[in-house]
Amino acid sequence: MKTTLKLTLLIAVISLASCAKKQSARELLKDDNMRGDIMTAICNDSNMTNEMINRMSTTGASQKMLPMSCNMLGKIMSSDIMRKDTMLQNTVMSGMLNLIAKDSILCDKTCDQMNQTPSIKRILEKKH
Repeated sequence: MKTTLKLTLLIAVISLASCAKKQSARELLKDDNMRGDIMTAICNDSNMTNEMINRMSTTGASQKMLPMSCNMLGKIMSSDIMRKDTMLQNTVMSGMLNLIAKDSILCDKTCDQMNQTPSIKRILEKKH
């Protein structure tokens, strides 16, 4: 009887210990709802968003994402938040202009693209 009680107690302790096992990040992210909650939490916290952007920009995965970055930038620039928040617009544009100013090839390409866009070209011509 004592052996059965001890064995049952041991099984119960092992079962509880295995239930209390902490899930890895990869395991948590497999659940669509949990992954969505995590992404929402990151997006709603400016410090975590900056940390995520910094991590993304220093990994090999970011190089694979570069072709998609134009589409993402287009979505961001045309979003309701961007249209309503002029401070955010100025911050994004200032950052982009700083990048362009530091890279002559990017600067040349940007100027060429701007000259190929009739509405932008008209505005630039009026400024001169």
